Amino acid sequence: MVPPTMSFSRRLTPVVLALFALPVMALFIEAPARAVSDAAMSFEPAPAGVTAGRVFSTSFESIDDFAGFYIVPQNHMGTASHEQSTEQVRSGTYSHKGWIYGANPPSTPTVNNNHRAYPTIQLQKTTGGGYVCPCDVTLWVWLDMPLDDPGEWFSFATLTSDPSDNWARTVLVNISAANPAPGTVAGGIVHLMHVPNQGERDPTFQTSTIQFPLRQWVELKIRVDFDPDNGYAEVWQDGQLVSAAVVNGGQGKLEQAHFGLYAAPGIASGVIYNDDLEIREAPVSVGGAAESPDISPLPAPADASKIGLHPLRLALAAGAALFVAGLAVWFLRRERVKSGGG
Repeated sequence: MVPPTMSFSRRLTPVVLALFALPVMALFIEAPARAVSDAAMSFEPAPAGVTAGRVFSTSFESIDDFAGFYIVPQNHMGTASHEQSTEQVRSGTYSHKGWIYGANPPSTPTVNNNHRAYPTIQLQKTTGGGYVCPCDVTLWVWLDMPLDDPGEWFSFATLTSDPSDNWARTVLVNISAANPAPGTVAGGIVHLMHVPNQGERDPTFQTSTIQFPLRQWVELKIRVDFDPDNGYAEVWQDGQLVSAAVVNGGQGKLEQAHFGLYAAPGIASGVIYNDDLEIREAPVSVGGAAESPDISPLPAPADASKIGLHPLRLALAAGAALFVAGLAVWFLRRERVKSGGG
């Protein structure tokens, strides 16, 4: 209890301090930030005046999804096949399975003996033709493939801006065996191939620490832009950026692609399952000019344990503090006048 002899100004002091503390505390009260991966993907609707881009999607429930597209024949070179499978499935009843059961002879400058077992997706044959870039690909993969010898590789995706049967300009998303050559990516890590030019591997960013896990479902997201002047490609593995590169020599569209089984000829065994594949074209404005795609990296993760200051909150708290301080001075001066002070 406050003693009766205590002056009003002294009784007022705790109240003033409490009122002053409130706006100061407001400076440091921040709603917990939403923690997200710095490479997580955000899907947003196309803005007003922009039509959503075309989408090709399949969960491999029906081979009719690939009607009119080229499909590699079964028992390719007597060493690889592919089919619908219920063995490893992420959604629905089926996934696409491709498997190797023998090695092929090494390729030569004129003969390509790579393992192949996949359906192609020939976008140039669809209504509207090839997809306007940039384009975004989402694919779930389950891989059990020995990559033990230097030079061995497996390819998750092949993308081309060439509508012909030549597939002359491609960008690949690969994984390789450990390679002792200086400057090459470590084994077991997803990387882009044929960047910035065909036959090269010179990325602008490449992880050296994020290994690809075998025998489990993994999400790959790929953004490719075959713009003739400003082409690029990026790959995310389970929400983490693993490889990025400049892409030269494109023609502005994604014309064809294939996924499934594509591997070095010397590999003698292995299996790949694909599921829930989507290829999304960039939204296009009513006037016809390509807009940026509706998929974009989110900000870097925020640490909710750290205190942040929002500018508007800072201004409001400062104003409130000045008001409280002025009010306190007024009361104190009034009390001094009442008690005979100057």
